[in-house]
Amino acid sequence: MNKPLAKIIKQRFSCRVYLDKPIAENHQRMLMDYLESNRTGPLGTQARFTLVAATEYDRNSLKGLGTYGFIKNATGFIVGAVEQGSKNLEDYGYLLERAVLFATDIGLGTCWLGGSFTKSNFAKKISVTSTEIIPAVTAVGYIAIEYLEMHSKKKISVSMPTCSK
Repeated sequence: MNKPLAKIIKQRFSCRVYLDKPIAENHQRMLMDYLESNRTGPLGTQARFTLVAATEYDRNSLKGLGTYGFIKNATGFIVGAVEQGSKNLEDYGYLLERAVLFATDIGLGTCWLGGSFTKSNFAKKISVTSTEIIPAVTAVGYIAIEYLEMHSKKKISVSMPTCSK
């Protein structure tokens, strides 16, 4: 990540409205490279992630994934799978949040989806095995200007605590 982590965390918010514009190839490649390197959680669980994205020529490829109307115009989703087991959800959540912060750092908006997506449709997109689950996915794309303006009016400034010796 290019910026300090604390700054990225402050910058990030849940974006539910995106520009109807596919994610640029360079941003897709950067995100995919990051996802491929972000596979082992701090507790040792392996997970796999991929970017499922619409293209300029096939904007309908994401239709029918099922986000129950919570998300508008997302042109990509970070989708992952993890083997069922002890501490798998903690590791998956940690790894997905790292991916969310990376996406934020490169200028993309994101929104976690836990119980508000059709798991079977996403599972088909990434060929989930019988021993894997998809605990959550993340919508990703360019933030719609009106949503960004609305969010910036609501944003509350938060200062990070400092430690002194």
